[in-house]
Amino acid sequence: MKLNEGIKLLPGSAATVKNRVEEFRGKYPSETLIHLDRPWMARPLPDAVRERMESALRDVVTPFGTHLDSPVFGYRSVRAALAERLRRLGVEAAESEIFLFPGAESAHSAFSRLFDRENDVLLPDPGEPYLTTLHRGAGRNLRFLRAMPENDFLPLPEERADLICLSSPNLVTGAAYSADALKALVDRVNEWGSVLIFDASFTAFCPNAPRSIYEIPGARNCAVEIFSFDRAFGAPELKAASLMIPQSLVRQEERLNALFCASAVVSSPPSFISQAAGACFLSEEALAGREAAREEVLAVSRILSEGLTRAAIPHVGEGTSPCVWAQCPGDMSAWQFFDLLLEEANLVVTPGSLYGYSGERFVRLSAYLAPEEAREAVAHLERALKKFRAAPAEPDNADILEP
Repeated sequence: MKLNEGIKLLPGSAATVKNRVEEFRGKYPSETLIHLDRPWMARPLPDAVRERMESALRDVVTPFGTHLDSPVFGYRSVRAALAERLRRLGVEAAESEIFLFPGAESAHSAFSRLFDRENDVLLPDPGEPYLTTLHRGAGRNLRFLRAMPENDFLPLPEERADLICLSSPNLVTGAAYSADALKALVDRVNEWGSVLIFDASFTAFCPNAPRSIYEIPGARNCAVEIFSFDRAFGAPELKAASLMIPQSLVRQEERLNALFCASAVVSSPPSFISQAAGACFLSEEALAGREAAREEVLAVSRILSEGLTRAAIPHVGEGTSPCVWAQCPGDMSAWQFFDLLLEEANLVVTPGSLYGYSGERFVRLSAYLAPEEAREAVAHLERALKKFRAAPAEPDNADILEP
């Protein structure tokens, strides 16, 4: 027996954050923490979506109901709604090009099964940990596209890779590529004969940037696109994602759409309730609720950004995503800054090192909280940093030998 050595190279777990928070609560049970690591929106679903979910629940509990066994690629009505969403953006899309999954992770995993383990994979760094887990676990050779202040957190690949995974806005930093940058990316991928796996889940938060990779000329010949309902709306109740594989995407004389259809018979679609809610989420009926939620998240993002600016903390992501990516002060590591904010400001953030090597000097702040919470969090952060910067520096005794 031989174990998978790639597993040993995976990044740390977010469970470490929970462990440290639990230790803090044990020491200081009366303290109130503000969670800037929250992955979901702190507001109810729009009424239209909630009512559709309630109706779907009644449908599935009806004896001998017809909605318990979804078609393998998802209900046609939901796939049609997703195709219509793209057509409203001026993008050519057909129902037969769209497939539904219980989440972005499942979509990415199902599509990656088409490719041999010998393929090179280029992943964003910082990036979603599940991408590293998936491809490292499959034994593929990984390279990383480092997003750093030097490239404004918006790097473009300079060397060929077989599979290139990117998102815009970035799912970790919130930085968004311009249309010109995405055009340069698509041109390179087409030239190399690679495949781009593009996650467009956060595009709803950045209306001034392309809302789909297929708005870029040439993308239908080289890219697949993932759109996650729960990420797009910040609601775990909408646990569903779509994967679009254009009919025109051909590699080694194989249409990847047809190849995927032949290989995806073991895939599990989302529940009927999730699919019904997702279709309603895309409808005009839910537009007002979607826009109100988006504006609240972006307002909180601006509050966080203004506080970080006053505290002289460089950051990106404000106004383009539901997160802010902030640089640690001085020479602090991500975990050192995490501990400082937890112990001195009662704030819980996410250490950037959980997202890869390039996140070691950064933390991620979620904008999924109420505006009043954000203002309180900013006040706590500013006080903690003022105290930290006023404290005398620790003497450096590293070269002094003990007697």
